[in-house]
Amino acid sequence: MGCGSAVLAGQHVGFLGIAFAFGLSVVSMAYAIGHISGCHITRLLLFLCYLRGRYLPGMPLGISLRRYWGRLPVPVYYF
Repeated sequence: MGCGSAVLAGQHVGFLGIAFAFGLSVVSMAYAIGHISGCHITRLLLFLCYLRGRYLPGMPLGISLRRYWGRLPVPVYYF
């Protein structure tokens, strides 16, 4: 949606319209698949919430380490 608005209607909607299209895409994907998968969208939102001051200083690092630690058994199980 964001790339399409930049290519097809960039001259008409301007930077604000393109930014709104990209933001709407990220928010809709976060609501659609953010709770299901540990995709990069959830990491982006974690980082943005940290920048806005919604997390204590050590929390994002702990959350990220727990995510990576939880993924370690998967290759061992499959291979």
